Amino acid sequence: MQCFLRKLTGMKIDSEINLEENVDNVISRIRYVRKLNVSLVTEKHIDEVISYMNVYGDNLKVHQSGCQTLANICMDENIRRLVNEKGAHCLVLNTLKHFCDDWKLCWLACSALWNMTLEIEGRQTFPLNAVEVFLKTLNGHRDHKRIIKVVIGCLSNLCLTNSFRDSIGQPKNLQFLYNAILENTTDLQISATSAGLIANLAVSDEIADRLVEMGSVRGLKLMLIHQFADATFQRNVVAALRNCRTGNGFVKECILNQIIEELYILMEHPINEDAIGLPIVMVCNSLNASVAHRPTSFHLCSLHGFLMEFKILVQKQEIVENFMNFDCVDKSGYTLLSYAIEGGSLETIRFLILCGAKIYAQDDENLDAATEKVIVDSQNEASQNLKNWVSELYKITEALHTPLAITELIVQYIPPSAFLDE
Repeated sequence: MQCFLRKLTGMKIDSEINLEENVDNVISRIRYVRKLNVSLVTEKHIDEVISYMNVYGDNLKVHQSGCQTLANICMDENIRRLVNEKGAHCLVLNTLKHFCDDWKLCWLACSALWNMTLEIEGRQTFPLNAVEVFLKTLNGHRDHKRIIKVVIGCLSNLCLTNSFRDSIGQPKNLQFLYNAILENTTDLQISATSAGLIANLAVSDEIADRLVEMGSVRGLKLMLIHQFADATFQRNVVAALRNCRTGNGFVKECILNQIIEELYILMEHPINEDAIGLPIVMVCNSLNASVAHRPTSFHLCSLHGFLMEFKILVQKQEIVENFMNFDCVDKSGYTLLSYAIEGGSLETIRFLILCGAKIYAQDDENLDAATEKVIVDSQNEASQNLKNWVSELYKITEALHTPLAITELIVQYIPPSAFLDE
């Protein structure tokens, strides 16, 4: 039997291990190792735990206890390295497959593997099919938050190796993981780990494209709105945004999800300023947003000429505040129209003026002929829209015998954007 185990595991079976030993005694001996101060854990202890897990391959409780012990002792860097050298990660992966229906075993096994994947050399010895094992585990236990966190943690660490990043970053895998992440954006620990996974995946420009396309920026926004006061979360979510900058459509997605406003909040109350300050500036720069001026997402829509996205944001704003202020300014006093003129989008300039945006002194400088014409034409159009609308209103109120004073009051408080049929 021992010869067979040696061939199977490639490791030495301690001669003191009794294959007929009572299971309760085995579990007690494994727990004894777990309770030791890490400085007292020896190679012999590690061999004993691994050997018991091999010998009692079909015993769930032995493997639960073994995985918990490995998870604990692998928090130490030196022990982690030794455990990986002995191939314990492959043993735990097999345990994970064998007892895939038991949530507690899956949690303990993935906790051990999460610690094992912290080691650079250890990650490189993991089999590539570990990705499939982790995804199957996650799929089988989507209702257990502790399992979600540790599985995503394992995958995040493995992503630091190119081959695993490429495997995890395949479209089917990404979509599955993203769906799981979206279901748990209210959980701090899962959000922090998920943001770390996105950050590690987005190191690849190709995968960053996929992440942005499937809506990862929205997922990060759903995490940010909870304003988790946690340094790890803040560091990871900002790193995720920074690494996703290369993705096609990143700027538009950030503006549409109003990411810039969330970053301003982080800048005002940073827990780890050195870790998040520079990445935030990098993200702002990619959006053409001056940190000093602190433009809103409306200003950035105007600057980039994202008119459709602007209208979507206006609809959101009006749900909250009834009417949109088209003369809102950034921290330095620049209006939406200022940004639109700087960006050169004539269509956006026209739309803003029709909605009631005014011209300010800083906008009057260095205007080209085309911009000046659009401004004048739009102002005339806005004036005519108002006259037409007022005329129609008077006809209606006169037919209803409404007092003139009430009609004039309505005209006074109805914003120009209400006159648009766009």
